[in-house]
Amino acid sequence: MSDAGQLHLPDTVAHAQATKARKAAAYRAAGVPPRSGAIEAFCVDCIYDPGTGGTCLAQIRACESKRCPLWPYRPGADPLTELGPDFEAGTPAAMKANKRREWRKAS
Repeated sequence: MSDAGQLHLPDTVAHAQATKARKAAAYRAAGVPPRSGAIEAFCVDCIYDPGTGGTCLAQIRACESKRCPLWPYRPGADPLTELGPDFEAGTPAAMKANKRREWRKAS
């Protein structure tokens, strides 16, 4: 049996890694911040108030805007531990975190 035309897993993984590296280099060259930097910039713009005291990161960690879709991903937070029973279960962030929890339990 011929396996011509089928991709082998190592070839596919190497291709995906090379594509990811090319995209990352292009984003850096264009001055686009990484996803974590974009989330941090959004949080700073939303919550940081220099007049209230405390560092920017401390204010972001103390954020209580649990309805924000970026809340579990804010700097200093762990999405898997931040999403508690009081977090809205129907949000995309909660569903994604629940899938990760199930995957970790299974492995």
